Amino acid sequence: MLIWAQLYAGLRGVRVVVPQAVPDAEALERVAELVAAQRVRPVIDRRFRLEDAAHAIRYMETEHTSGKVVVTTA
Repeated sequence: MLIWAQLYAGLRGVRVVVPQAVPDAEALERVAELVAAQRVRPVIDRRFRLEDAAHAIRYMETEHTSGKVVVTTA
């Protein structure tokens, strides 16, 4: 969705700004500790093989994911 909004905005002369967090080393270490302690668990919506990466991208653009979409080499 965001990609289409940016493309459409570019055609209309509108600027789309997407805020992004920039984590520092301390924050990343804290998250790693929480995951290791199993206090935070990542939610994986679907897994795709690398050769299905294009399908994974279409899935993310068209479906309402309930977690992360993972592309694996195995």
